[in-house]
Amino acid sequence: MNTVTVAVLDRFSPIISGKLLSKLPRGWTLVPIGRTTFKERKTAIKNATAALVMGAPLNERLLVEAENLLYIQKLGAGIDNIDLNYCREHKIGVGRLNAGNAIPVAEHTLMMMLAASRQLVTFDKTTRAGSWEKEIARGSNQHIHGKTVGIVGLGAIGRQVAKLLYAFGVTILYCDPVPAPQKLHRTLNLKQVDLNQILKLSDIITLHCPLNADTRNLIDKKAIKNIKKGAIIINCARGGLIDENALVEALETGQLFSAGLDTFSKEPPDNASLLESENTVISPHCAGATLDNFDDVAERAITNIKLFLRDKTIPREDIVYDPR
Repeated sequence: MNTVTVAVLDRFSPIISGKLLSKLPRGWTLVPIGRTTFKERKTAIKNATAALVMGAPLNERLLVEAENLLYIQKLGAGIDNIDLNYCREHKIGVGRLNAGNAIPVAEHTLMMMLAASRQLVTFDKTTRAGSWEKEIARGSNQHIHGKTVGIVGLGAIGRQVAKLLYAFGVTILYCDPVPAPQKLHRTLNLKQVDLNQILKLSDIITLHCPLNADTRNLIDKKAIKNIKKGAIIINCARGGLIDENALVEALETGQLFSAGLDTFSKEPPDNASLLESENTVISPHCAGATLDNFDDVAERAITNIKLFLRDKTIPREDIVYDPR
């Protein structure tokens, strides 16, 4: 297939769009959106052979407009924003990029842990305002060394987080239905436990699991009550994993010391209590968003489209649904 139209359903900066364009085979056309509206996405996908999607909602309402669509490539690992039932019903292939953002997300997670432990946002704000609160910091800040860190989900990102944490001299617990390889267990001195033990024993809890029917509101009011008092929770996975109202209450009462959040149940978030909380560190779902990483993301994404359209095998870890 020489003439291929690829719709880009998220609005990227010119430099990122340029990286995607540079990977396109000759004769292919890239159709980006100018604004993040349904109308723009509908226009982009209408005649598309393939679609590239990061966080945009690719639901039935939009998919029904894509009369020629053969394949969807997620520019990341999570696929909860894609209507897989519709894709299966209409024989539209779906792929992802397994571990494509593991390193930047792991680094962002570690940054969140450090910022939350040291109340970095609060002291940045007060210092800029003219206060010099060194002794207040000494009386409340924490360090990571010697702490117990619980990782919920030890996939590619969770494992990368564990590797970074090992150098800090922490005890690493993890909860995952699939045991880590024994070599990794020995190297990082990992201990597999259940979620209840993660909640009760961890000074820092970090979430790295997918969002599905089993994990939605995984950290709800009941779970938070079981968390070790004064713990820190980090979420660089999916917003729906945490009951945000219960989280706010726990931060206000001191059940939790702080939270680092890159993802929210609604994006952009509109939970005023959460956004105004002084003991949160927040970012705009950008944990995996680094310029350094996108060359590889673009290369793998376009390669997967080429493989699918040429009836060749996509890497097993990347294929989600293959109707061929």
